[in-house]
Amino acid sequence: MRTGFIAEGVALILVTLSGCATAPSYRTGMPTGGMMGTYGSYSSNQTVNSSSGANTSISDSPDAKQHVHLTILPGMKLGPDGKKHDAFSPANFTLMRGVQTEIIIYNYDDMPHSLTDPALGLNVQAAPSKESGRPGVTTVTFTPTHAGTSTWRCVDPCDLDNGQWAMSHPGYMTGSITVE
Repeated sequence: MRTGFIAEGVALILVTLSGCATAPSYRTGMPTGGMMGTYGSYSSNQTVNSSSGANTSISDSPDAKQHVHLTILPGMKLGPDGKKHDAFSPANFTLMRGVQTEIIIYNYDDMPHSLTDPALGLNVQAAPSKESGRPGVTTVTFTPTHAGTSTWRCVDPCDLDNGQWAMSHPGYMTGSITVE
């Protein structure tokens, strides 16, 4: 009995220590175009493919890059009104100031959507899906330069079946970006 308890304690310590060498993982999306904003600048490289997003952690290396993966699904999230609404997932995310960020948006909707954040100078048009089950993929590279929290939103008409409800409710087609 005591041996099992010690083994579980050692396993817990090893799991805890294994996370010390890397920074936390961040999930987000990506924009297109090139612009400078209050919190940083970005450049883009739009591509469309069928690969899916995955969390990637940032190392302590000076060449570190954080990756944010955002997914857009039509009718994805149940609202308090009992209806399913279009949504970005995640809607809120955190970035590290001064670390180059690659935002990748996987859009499963057959309509375009945007990630627009005036404070960050972002206005990214997410490519629509051209084939059911295969997302349009849009990628942008961005380096946030100032700490703060700003609000992004999709400025393209969406959630049309529900009177565009998701466009004005946080956690659906609007959210926040925090730069630490």
